[in-house]
Amino acid sequence: SLAGTAEEKAQFLKQCVDGIAAAVQTDAYPEGLARLRQIELEQTRSATSSTVLPYVTYRRIMSEYSVDLKTADTEKRQKIQDEWLNSLEEFIKKFPEADDSADAMLQVAVAQEFAGKLQEAINWFERLAKDHNGTVESQKALGAIRRLEMKGKPFGLAGKMMNDQVLNTAAYRGKTLLVFYWATWCQPCEQDLPKLRALYQQYQARGFEIVGVCLDIPVGTRPQQVAQLQRYLESNKVPWPQIYEEGGLNSPPAVQFGVFSLPTMFLVDDKGLVVSRSSSVDELTAVLPQILSSKQASSKK
Repeated sequence: SLAGTAEEKAQFLKQCVDGIAAAVQTDAYPEGLARLRQIELEQTRSATSSTVLPYVTYRRIMSEYSVDLKTADTEKRQKIQDEWLNSLEEFIKKFPEADDSADAMLQVAVAQEFAGKLQEAINWFERLAKDHNGTVESQKALGAIRRLEMKGKPFGLAGKMMNDQVLNTAAYRGKTLLVFYWATWCQPCEQDLPKLRALYQQYQARGFEIVGVCLDIPVGTRPQQVAQLQRYLESNKVPWPQIYEEGGLNSPPAVQFGVFSLPTMFLVDDKGLVVSRSSSVDELTAVLPQILSSKQASSKK
């Protein structure tokens, strides 16, 4: 049928566009960006209202951004970022129904959060959750809102450990708990491990505990993945338990709190309330003695 052929043709074009975009971002196809612009122009002129136009437009925007960033000095980076965000916002206006519109909104929201514009980020996350309800992106957006507004609220996370038993943070009530999202590919996480280990050794006797949430995506079957992870934990002398579910940044523990960057640390007090949603090891080193001292003082009353 004609409809079938049109659909097949669109599908084929999208696959071509994917290949070109991937090659552009890995520097394998210098003329790729011009080719993407050409396909975009042809689709703009095409009489049939096709899903290919938003598809190629979005990949051209992302490829352009990737190419521009690679060649930019520090001064230019901010300008490139601003232009990219403007392009994404135009894309969202022009193609509100497109599948990629959800990802574009997520990119804008995350960029606003990283720039410290938290209210703007929350506004974008809320809009994404509403406009693209039911998508993975909307789940991440709801998680991010939960994370950004978690301070002072009860914390709860449950997930599978490496032995497939479930760890629930509710079991740590009465303890001061650090929830540490990390991955073996994350260099800052690896740099934090010895410092966290020192804090753990220093304060565990006073009621300080750590739960790791590993967002690795290793190859192989689950037992092979667990074995790889266990070797890493042993060689880095990591003694605390780990939640480890498949999917990396798309795994349920990451999506639940919209975790986009690593390391991410939440500090939870002995009543199960969030003290800090963006801890760093330096901040921990400063606040842990205070939290544990005030906890001891209140337990002596």
